[in-house]
Amino acid sequence: MNVEWDKLRLSARPNLSQTVFDAELGYGLAPRLEVSVDFPVIGLSVETPNSATGGNRRVVGIGDMAIAAKYRLTRSPDATHAFAASLSVEVPTG
Repeated sequence: MNVEWDKLRLSARPNLSQTVFDAELGYGLAPRLEVSVDFPVIGLSVETPNSATGGNRRVVGIGDMAIAAKYRLTRSPDATHAFAASLSVEVPTG
């Protein structure tokens, strides 16, 4: 799980900040195969002190989801090394 907070340049008006909460859910379908879904929740805050409405606005929504599969190429789970191959597809949901 990742939490990210970004603040854009102050010279760029309106003053905009973005917060990202990124959650990932994974499940082992087989001993060497794992599938996962990653979905970010994005919050945007805009300060508009000079606009007709004034004040702050906050919008929250789900960003683009990613669906992934990872396959462990190493046969033994007790091996001192491991190699895996993965494939990820980003779905434009946000």
